[in-house]
Amino acid sequence: MKPATLVAEALPHMPPITNLYSTEDGFLLVLVVEVPDMTSILTSMGMQVPVSRRI
Repeated sequence: MKPATLVAEALPHMPPITNLYSTEDGFLLVLVVEVPDMTSILTSMGMQVPVSRRI
């Protein structure tokens, strides 16, 4: 598991909630949380893709 920093947070009233995180080694993580019927929360982690770094 890698530490990640929140990059962008979705508006909570616009499902599905999608947050973007970046890791120290230059990867971008996508976290999607969807509440289909208010009794369960489905969470899936998107694939990691390298992001360009500023020089």
